[in-house]
Amino acid sequence: MKEKEFKLVIDRERHERDAQTYLSKHTDLLIDFVNYGSYLIPRVYDSSDKKLEDIIVIAVLLKQVVAMIDAVEVLISKGAVSTSHLQARAAFEASIYIDWILQGDSGKKAKYYYVANLRNQRLWALRFKTGTPEEQIFSEAFKDIEKYIQQENRGDLEKIAEGEINKIDSLLSKPGWMEINNEYEKVKNKKTGAERDWYKLLEVTSIRQLAKKVGRLGEYDLFYTRSSEVMHGTSYKNHIQFRKGAITFEPIRQLRDIDLVLRFISLTTISTYTSILRHYRYGELSHFRRKYLQDWQQLFLNLPSVSYNAQVDNLS
Repeated sequence: MKEKEFKLVIDRERHERDAQTYLSKHTDLLIDFVNYGSYLIPRVYDSSDKKLEDIIVIAVLLKQVVAMIDAVEVLISKGAVSTSHLQARAAFEASIYIDWILQGDSGKKAKYYYVANLRNQRLWALRFKTGTPEEQIFSEAFKDIEKYIQQENRGDLEKIAEGEINKIDSLLSKPGWMEINNEYEKVKNKKTGAERDWYKLLEVTSIRQLAKKVGRLGEYDLFYTRSSEVMHGTSYKNHIQFRKGAITFEPIRQLRDIDLVLRFISLTTISTYTSILRHYRYGELSHFRRKYLQDWQQLFLNLPSVSYNAQVDNLS
């Protein structure tokens, strides 16, 4: 028998209805952002030199931004505004990676990004190869939940893992790749095998410093840190409110902070698309500006705000 939800904690129908009633124009704005991006990806890739840096910037990071805009729209349309902070945060990270890679030394930065990915894939493969330190560490950590997970045939998994390891090692042993791989090897956590963030090997110590380098520190301090609080559960205000000696539980779905999320994801979208067009299809920038002025500016500058109290919901 399925459980029935406790409406004071999660009322899906009410908040989805409120989102459709009060936010439909702005969810349509997000849909238009996504639709524009869906054409932008193949268009700019066709104009690129199709080098590794172009593949990373366009096919990975730009696509990541568009995917996260889409996720924000899906969540907001369901009334799940609070959790949409996480997707907005992910979009911002990918966006500043784009800016930083395109800022200079693009090929070098793309190689460090790619090697970091290969090493993470290799780490997972080593966890399934009998006798490796990685397998021993993983098995020890995994034993507490092993009984809850249906495992595939171990021999098949190990065979697949060995093939993956051989393929990655073959590339990382070649000149130009071996040197970068050795750098990662020196700084990885020897106890757990955990890898260092890719940008840290290029003398950037944090996402905040990266945002500063690309001139987007304001977005980081105003929006990214707020989204990080939601992601890491370090803010009680998303879950409870103290009112006159009483504690009020915040519902899981609601529309509070919708203006913050919409402003964050909209700024990220516009900044990303502008950077991409400036680098790959400069001639389209004037058309993009007209698109912004005609279709997006009014909604972007007039974001809805939502407030709740114990008696009446006020939406404006």
